[in-house]
Amino acid sequence: MKINQIKEENLNKDGKNKKFPFSISLILFISLVVLLIFFSTLSSNFRSFYNLMAMFTNTSFLVITVIGFTINLVAGEVDISIGANMAATSVVVAYFYSRSLPIGLSILMGLMVGVILGVINGLIITRFKVNSLIVTLGTMSIAQGIAYTLVGGRSILIMEDVLGYFGRGKIGPIPFPIVFTIILIILFVILLNYTKFGRCVKAVGSNPTVAFLSGINVKKIKFLTLLICAVMASVSGLLITSLTAVGMPQHGIGQEFPIISAVLLGGIPLAGGDGSIIGSVIGIIILSVIYNGLTMLNVSSSGVDIIRGLLLIIIVAAYELRWRKRI
Repeated sequence: MKINQIKEENLNKDGKNKKFPFSISLILFISLVVLLIFFSTLSSNFRSFYNLMAMFTNTSFLVITVIGFTINLVAGEVDISIGANMAATSVVVAYFYSRSLPIGLSILMGLMVGVILGVINGLIITRFKVNSLIVTLGTMSIAQGIAYTLVGGRSILIMEDVLGYFGRGKIGPIPFPIVFTIILIILFVILLNYTKFGRCVKAVGSNPTVAFLSGINVKKIKFLTLLICAVMASVSGLLITSLTAVGMPQHGIGQEFPIISAVLLGGIPLAGGDGSIIGSVIGIIILSVIYNGLTMLNVSSSGVDIIRGLLLIIIVAAYELRWRKRI
C-alpha cells in the first residue's frame, strides 16, 4: 500500500496537474519561437540561413552532452566531469593521430576516454556510495590534467576527411552534425520514455529504496546512466574536434555552465526521478539563441556573460518556486 502511494505521488510530479496544465517542453518551445522571431526582427544577419545553420551546428555538441546529462540526472546523479571529458577526448584523438595511428583507431582511442571515465565514475559512486558531485569533480581534474599533459597545452591540427565529414559534412543543405544530433535525440527519447530501462531510470531517481524493493538493480541502473553520460560527452568532444579540425585541451572546458542551466530550464529536478530530453534540448538551444542573438546585436562578451549569469539565477529561482509548489 505504501509503495503504491509513493508511486502515485511520483506520478503527480510529472507536471500534468491542475497547477501546471501545460508541459514545460511546450512552454519552452513557444519561448524559443518568440526568441527566434525577436532576434530575427532586430538583426537581418541573425535570420540568415547561413547563421541559423551555423548556430545549430555549433550547438549540436552541447545537445549531445545534454542528452547524456539528462538521463544521468533523471537517475539522481550529477556528472560535472563532462567538459573535461570532451577536452580529453579531443586531445587523445589528436595525440594518436599525430603519431601516425590510423584515424579510425585514433577516434576509437578518443571514445575510450568516455568509457573509462564512465566506468570509474560508475564503480566508485555505486560500489563505494560516494557522492557523484565529489567523484566527478575528482575525475574532472584528472581528465583536465591528462589533456594538458599529453600535448603540453598545445593544439594539434587534424586535416582528415573521415573526421572532417562528421563535423563539416552535409546531407543536402543540412549540416551532418544537425542530422546526427536529431537521430540521437529520437533514439534517446524512445529509450527514456518507451523502454523498460527508461522506466527503471525514472524509478531509481524518484526513490531508489522503492525501486530496489520493486526488484530493480539500482546500482546497475546508476552505473549505466553514468556510463551513458560519459560516452555522450566523449562523442561531443569528438564532434568539437571535427568542427574545428583541431585537438586541444581547451575544448569543452566550462561547458558545464550552459548544460546545467539547460537541464534546469528544461524542468528537471536536481533530485532526479523526472525529466524530459526534449525539454533539456530546447533549453540548450534557447541559451544558444540568446548568445548568438546578443552577439549579432554587438553586445560585448562581458555583457553576454552578465546576462547569462542573471539568466541562471532566474532559472534556479524559478526552479525552486516551481518545485516548492508541488510539495
